[in-house]
Amino acid sequence: MGSTTKGGLLEQLNAKEPIICAEGYLMELDRRGYNTNGIYIPKAVLDNPEKVEDLTKEFVHAGADACSAFVYFSTKNKLGAAGQGDNFELLNRRAHEIAKKVARETGTLFTAGLTKTGLYDPDNPESPARVEQEYREQMAISAELEVDFIQIQTLWDYGEASIALKIAKEYNLPAVITLGPAGPGPMPKTFDGYELKDALQRLLNEGAACVGLNCSRGPKTMIPIFRELRKDVKGPLACVALGYHTDETAETWHRLRSTETGKMSLPDDIGANSIGNEEAEWYARQLKEIGVEFVGFCCGNSSTLTRTLAMAYGRNPPAAKYASQKAGEKEVVHGFQIDRYKQKLADFLGAA
Repeated sequence: MGSTTKGGLLEQLNAKEPIICAEGYLMELDRRGYNTNGIYIPKAVLDNPEKVEDLTKEFVHAGADACSAFVYFSTKNKLGAAGQGDNFELLNRRAHEIAKKVARETGTLFTAGLTKTGLYDPDNPESPARVEQEYREQMAISAELEVDFIQIQTLWDYGEASIALKIAKEYNLPAVITLGPAGPGPMPKTFDGYELKDALQRLLNEGAACVGLNCSRGPKTMIPIFRELRKDVKGPLACVALGYHTDETAETWHRLRSTETGKMSLPDDIGANSIGNEEAEWYARQLKEIGVEFVGFCCGNSSTLTRTLAMAYGRNPPAAKYASQKAGEKEVVHGFQIDRYKQKLADFLGAA
């Protein structure tokens, strides 16, 4: 059905074989009407698990090399705040079981996408222990259900990333750790004050399998950061950008505004900033040129964007069969090949 992995995470990284990941479950399922945006928890896992499985299969069909358990913001603390605390065990186990099932059926890697706990505070001496407990509870399930590796994503503090890596090592889980570049400017720092290059190199030195950035920024404002990181970070890099367009006027999605109302686009109108295939292809070309080993899209992702990325890397996923094609000589109506339609279109556009 999908692309077959050529080995585990570490083997592929060592072989310099790029790994294509597909995140963005939350907002894609919200777009389809099966998850709630804004509070950012995987309600679809509880209410519509078949839709989560369908999307996982779609991402593999489009070219993803790994199936990710949809456990983003599924700690006891976050679920409790959303009134779902009693469902911690059910949600986390079910999400892992869905991803594992599809991964085993398709010969792809099995992973889980954890994120920040919301409890980290470098000025609170009680914070590290609470953060450790949250990660330990989730990773115990990941280890029991035998993920091939763990993804710990969208972390705003180096300190929390280091704690998460510590727990991953306790469970002997290879870890891909990505920080969220949410701060302003062309080269933001972590919220606890570390330069990105220093934070990422520290994490590699502490035993992370791969490090990088995800979320907060679309391709146009993420790629320049990676051009600089590649010069200084000695180890595998991961880039998982938004599927939304950001630029120098709005470097992160937190700054995107509606052109009609001026209201902040995130979360309810963020889809208006979706990128197309052209920007996705540009993104892939830049990643290849820079030499990034773990690539993909997170929030704003779709099967189409994953397919575009995979094909730009020279892959031929099953979904490539349905990639857009230029109209042939016999194409009618939408291809505007018949003289009458061509003339009507020319008249409409004001062409000669």
